[in-house]
Amino acid sequence: MRTSIFVLFIALLGLFSCQSNSTPGQQQELPSAPNNKVDAPEILTALFTPNTGVFRGMDFGKDLAAATAQETAELVEQIDTKATYSIDFNEQEFADFRYVTNGANLVKMEVDIYAATNESAVNYYNQLKEFFDAKYLARTGNLWDGSEGGVSFTAFLKLLEEETAPGVLIVWEAGK
Repeated sequence: MRTSIFVLFIALLGLFSCQSNSTPGQQQELPSAPNNKVDAPEILTALFTPNTGVFRGMDFGKDLAAATAQETAELVEQIDTKATYSIDFNEQEFADFRYVTNGANLVKMEVDIYAATNESAVNYYNQLKEFFDAKYLARTGNLWDGSEGGVSFTAFLKLLEEETAPGVLIVWEAGK
């Protein structure tokens, strides 16, 4: 009987020594994805000025009131949880961008670049892809991971090769 209890005790001791120090459901902290300080493409300097935060000095900790107070571009429309701005690149090309909140903080930033031609749209797209590759952690194809102010986000880039409305779509969305 003593031998059985001793063997059981050793087995239990071995079982507990193999347990990790983390509790079930506890996640290990991984390093944050980057938001490297990289110069924006020269043709898009006006869109990315200031080139801080996630986009134009904004991050996902701001509320809409703080974002609209800080934004210097032309306000086009503000409705409930969204504010839309516009900035011209030249007489034929411009970008509209939106700050979207969940009622409290920014959760999404979207940019629609309207190009004059498909070739111009491809040029914007290629320069933005190179910029994002240097700035963030590439995930797949048109997705990148980044982090700013302790909040992880995903950046998305899409080329719009439409004959009547060529351009580029950019979306930054806060992690859940």
